[in-house]
Amino acid sequence: MDSFFECGICFKPYNHNEKKPISLPCGHSFCFECIKQLYKHQMIKCPYDKIAHHNSPENLPVNYSVLTALPMGVSPGANGEEADPNKATPSVKFCDIHPSKKVKFYCKNDRSMFCSKCILKHTEMKHDVIQISPKIEEMKKMIEEMVAEVEK
Repeated sequence: MDSFFECGICFKPYNHNEKKPISLPCGHSFCFECIKQLYKHQMIKCPYDKIAHHNSPENLPVNYSVLTALPMGVSPGANGEEADPNKATPSVKFCDIHPSKKVKFYCKNDRSMFCSKCILKHTEMKHDVIQISPKIEEMKKMIEEMVAEVEK
């Protein structure tokens, strides 16, 4: 599933219920469930840019651009369950600490990849964390093939 259609925190697909995409004032969107979990001390701190927003989850707008563009039907693996590493394709990487969770982030400080459960440890230490594509290995292989074709 394209990351545009899944929450950037729990990585579960958006829907029209508890997983509806909610926009923070900084422009980042997350599902309503995760926004509710981020709401502490009368504010929500964006996990991407660390901006504190003094809004309650119920007062934040739905991201209708994402909601109305949601794909029709349910694609395989979009049921919100955790991944099964035994059924994974070789290009999918799993977290060392949480082996059933897919790697979604990279810490530039530690030079390590990790899952959504591990992100708080890194962001609390003010590490430089970036979201990575789940298809990074596939993309790398395609680029290598294109370079090889050009060099012929």
